[in-house]
Amino acid sequence: MKDDVYLIVSPLSQQAIDNSGDKEKEQSVIQWSSDPSNGNQHWKVTQLPNGNYVFTCQANGYNMGFPDAGLVGEPIFQLKPDAGQERQQWVLVKSDVKIKVEPLKTHSDNEWENQHVFAINKEDGHAIFIPFANAAEMKADPAYRRPWERTRSSRYQLLNGNWKFHWVKQPEERPKEFYKPGYDVSAWAEIPVRIARLAPGLSPQPALRPCRTEREEHGKKPWKSHEERFPAHLVARCPRKATETVRY
Repeated sequence: MKDDVYLIVSPLSQQAIDNSGDKEKEQSVIQWSSDPSNGNQHWKVTQLPNGNYVFTCQANGYNMGFPDAGLVGEPIFQLKPDAGQERQQWVLVKSDVKIKVEPLKTHSDNEWENQHVFAINKEDGHAIFIPFANAAEMKADPAYRRPWERTRSSRYQLLNGNWKFHWVKQPEERPKEFYKPGYDVSAWAEIPVRIARLAPGLSPQPALRPCRTEREEHGKKPWKSHEERFPAHLVARCPRKATETVRY
């Protein structure tokens, strides 16, 4: 700026003190996006004979100050100019505090910090179905003509049992290779996993189904790994198959 006119910008928020756009009203000033072309953020600094300073907004001529005695926690106001009042005077003190200036974070490569990412490697929605090895097995299944009965499909598996369970506080702390058959999970806790009890005559659907079978039924290539399909940080391993790993 020029002629002793400045933008007063916080090194932490990168925002400037703004008179909030009201030209003829005593009210609190605000932080606003720093903009050298915004006259509401132009403050003229004038030194008084006593060594103190007055900050005057160039948009309306009001001074920066406190509305009364300057109580702790009281917001700063723009006030009708009266440089003789101490509540409109300021002392500039050099600070030895080292401030690490960092720009505000507007982008993250972490999927859990991206509001546009709500699912990763998630299958497209579809009606509930039970896969079968072939048409003959499907027609021979008791649920084919009596859908309330439990299926006997060779590709249907209940995942009841005690699952190995591991929780971490931060996503980046999750074990990256837990899905590998040789990964040691002996120190993990266990939780019982059961399907919900249903009323008599109702056939429960599996809580989880083998991922490869469903994709192959749709003509899609199977995932190369469980890490590819389930990238979250809450992990568990099924007791039935050491290689069948599920992530939430």
